[in-house]
Amino acid sequence: MKYLFFLILVFTAVTVHGQPGDKIKVACIGASITYGARLENREQNCYPAQLQKMLGDKYQVVNYGVSGTTLLRKGDYPYWRTPQYKDALANNPDIVIIDLGGNDSKLINRIHLDEYEQDYRDFIHSFTQLPSHPRIILLLAMPSFEKDTTGIWDSEIVKQVNPRIQNVAYTEHVEVIDMHSPFVNKEANMPDKIHPDIEGAGIMAQNVYRVITDTKPGISQLDGYNVSWDTPGPSSSQSMPTGNGDIGLNVWVEPNGDLCFYIGKTDAWGAASSTEKNTWIKAGGILMKLGKVRVSVNPNPLLNPGASFQQILKLHNNEIVVNEGAGDNAVQLRVWVDANHPVIRVESKSVRPASVRVTLDDWRIGNGDTILAKRENKITWYHQNPDDADSHLRRIIFGGVIKGSQLVYKDDTTLESHTAVTNQLISIYPLTTKELSAKKWLSKVNNQAAQIEELPLEQTRLAHQQWWDQFWHRSWIFIRGNKLADSTTKGYILQRFVTACAGRGAYPIKFNGSIFVVDNTAYKSNEKSPASLIDADYREWGGQYWMQNTRAMYWPRLMAGDFDEMLPLFNMYAQILPDNAKQVKNFYHHGGAYFAETSPFWGGLSYMGPEVKENWTGHYFTPILELSMMMLDYYEYTCDQKFAKETLLPIASAGIQFFDQHFGRDAQGKLLLDPDNSIEMFWKVHDPAPDIAGLHAVISRLIALPDNLVDKQTKADWQRIYKELPELPVGNEDGKPVLLPYTGPQTIKGHNLENPELYAIYPFRLYGLGKPDLPLAVNTFEVRKFKDKGCWVQDPIQAAMLGLTDDAQSYVTFDLTRKEPTLKFPAFWATGHDYAPDEDNGGNGENGLQQMLMQTDGKKIILLPAWPKVWSADFKLNAPYNTTVQGTVENGKITSLVITPAFRMADVVIEGK
Repeated sequence: MKYLFFLILVFTAVTVHGQPGDKIKVACIGASITYGARLENREQNCYPAQLQKMLGDKYQVVNYGVSGTTLLRKGDYPYWRTPQYKDALANNPDIVIIDLGGNDSKLINRIHLDEYEQDYRDFIHSFTQLPSHPRIILLLAMPSFEKDTTGIWDSEIVKQVNPRIQNVAYTEHVEVIDMHSPFVNKEANMPDKIHPDIEGAGIMAQNVYRVITDTKPGISQLDGYNVSWDTPGPSSSQSMPTGNGDIGLNVWVEPNGDLCFYIGKTDAWGAASSTEKNTWIKAGGILMKLGKVRVSVNPNPLLNPGASFQQILKLHNNEIVVNEGAGDNAVQLRVWVDANHPVIRVESKSVRPASVRVTLDDWRIGNGDTILAKRENKITWYHQNPDDADSHLRRIIFGGVIKGSQLVYKDDTTLESHTAVTNQLISIYPLTTKELSAKKWLSKVNNQAAQIEELPLEQTRLAHQQWWDQFWHRSWIFIRGNKLADSTTKGYILQRFVTACAGRGAYPIKFNGSIFVVDNTAYKSNEKSPASLIDADYREWGGQYWMQNTRAMYWPRLMAGDFDEMLPLFNMYAQILPDNAKQVKNFYHHGGAYFAETSPFWGGLSYMGPEVKENWTGHYFTPILELSMMMLDYYEYTCDQKFAKETLLPIASAGIQFFDQHFGRDAQGKLLLDPDNSIEMFWKVHDPAPDIAGLHAVISRLIALPDNLVDKQTKADWQRIYKELPELPVGNEDGKPVLLPYTGPQTIKGHNLENPELYAIYPFRLYGLGKPDLPLAVNTFEVRKFKDKGCWVQDPIQAAMLGLTDDAQSYVTFDLTRKEPTLKFPAFWATGHDYAPDEDNGGNGENGLQQMLMQTDGKKIILLPAWPKVWSADFKLNAPYNTTVQGTVENGKITSLVITPAFRMADVVIEGK
């Protein structure tokens, strides 16, 4: 039976200072944001007050905020001089949270910023010297949306204030919470451009609450899923991935001890050669590698007989560590890609002085690549697309600069140590530009490198580690119960990691390999063809984006809380929209737009009138509906009204307008979708189920949007269209009602291995647990024609949404353990119908596992909808309306649960008997 669940997590008693049972005293120090300025009932709604509610009776939170104050002693209103400062010291707190910096960015105070760090250290010391020796937590200053440069100015916060706070945190060994990034896209939550509203104050409180109470269960368990190897290479097929969201590396060690890595980048779009015969590769550009880098250390410990070796991917901090040899012969190499800056770091450390050499291996010399000659103590190279390339690829240049302290020029592709050293830093600065000359690209990459070089290395390392620490604390799933549970957990964690390494760039993730494709030494285009060597620039199905495959990596980002990784997908389609709308107008003489199922990053459509011969993706109009569905979810999860107005509504409105004006009406006045593909499966059919389901789902949600987002006339138009929608086609099989893939006699030839009738379950969620006609959906799933596993197959998600635990578990565990046999990394998934590492395989596994554990429907949060009783788990997932759900499952039952904000507990439902 179902029942509402109101279990309150019982926290383990914690005594920080004082006698057992004493309240833990928390001092919130800050300016107007801490005080709660501009908030209605600020005493109850400011972030310290909301933090008190979250922490409960074991804590005593005191608000010492004073509006207008600065951290600077020479500021226009120093906090040092306030009575609240003296009171906070006198209270002898156990935890001190400091949020001072925004007012220091004012023009009147900027002239003293050189003294900011020392003043901050002194401020911290005034508390750490107290008898309580409190825990200190610093908050990075929140963004300002003010336009007055003399006031609280965001560019000064970003460039001067927050870097200083980070540096103080590092040197003083105290904690720091990033309060800037969570609000960059939340201007709607800062009505006066400076101060958060009640919801924004709640987000602040939630972030502080997590840090105060978190015993880091996610981190302690995460270390157990680091990937460690004890044998080197020998090739890129034995590589580990790492990256910062835009720059990605495949890292391996060759048997001779050389560290090698390919550099990939999300915007490194090259052009196919004029002799290329593969249509898919010619049509969408080639997402190329920037190059291959080799790092050698001499003397090389691996040349000694029996030398030890270890290569380990450390997930928490996202770095790859290579240990070669032992004792006096030991050498360590560390590789990381800065999460916050476009730079690759390689650090060597040896017991004895050693010579270090770095070499650029470039296989495209004479084929678009140029290596600049005789560059003083650096290697510079770039790729430039030819003038006869597609206009969207023309004038793209990508490449990089390699530099290192104490490294000197040997030749155009090699730097080496001037003298033997025990420590060496190598820095690589990649850059892609468009519409710039090679000369201007060179100037830009050198300026970029110079700016990064001004930053203290340890400060950037700390910020990098903090970014990844916060990433891992957004969400987690750790399953216990049997060996399969552990391997499924590993697959989930590593897929999320790989996605994060490539998910914050200029363009979305490519389903066919992401930026982690490698050399294929035995590639076969089909079973009968001879094997051949394919380099790491190649991928089957080329550079186009296929919505049906690409979506798989993005739906799981919602529950994972990885909202920043969704924006490249949304932004690409938003940029495509205007030109596609012009083509629709030109082709069909009506408004609206749609997106082709297969599209290069610049979009574009082909004329597909009713007389055009049917094909796989010609009369295929579904993608804009699914994208709108995903954007509606993003809006519900984040409550980002700016996103809703500027991105969601233009795309969704254009899609609905296209369907309304492109298709006619039947005798009953209902919308008649004909001719229209039922995805790739059935071509040019009558009223296909995916589009009908999408229109029902999307329009009903658009109508429900707040009135401040949509005018009355637009809503009236949507309501008219909604009334004109046909019902989903329903038939009968084995005496049971089932959904059909299209309306009419089921005689159309199928062309793929898909079940389009199940789109009404996922992605459009018209059927599922707690919704009408669940048996109809279950019947349809059980008699589905195609039951393949892996790759883009949607069955794991659909099974979970229907509460079919055994099916969901079977499909999910298959997806998250389906490693490509020719590749070593455990989350480089098998080729399937695509190309390895197959990203939609892992994405569908992520999504399915999340749906087994939690589902949402409006405000309802459904827990354990398809969870096997033999599995236990620790989890934290995100839900709509800025909600997090954290808990523990033991043998099929929830044993602890924390819902943030707490009032959302009333919306929780547990599935079970």
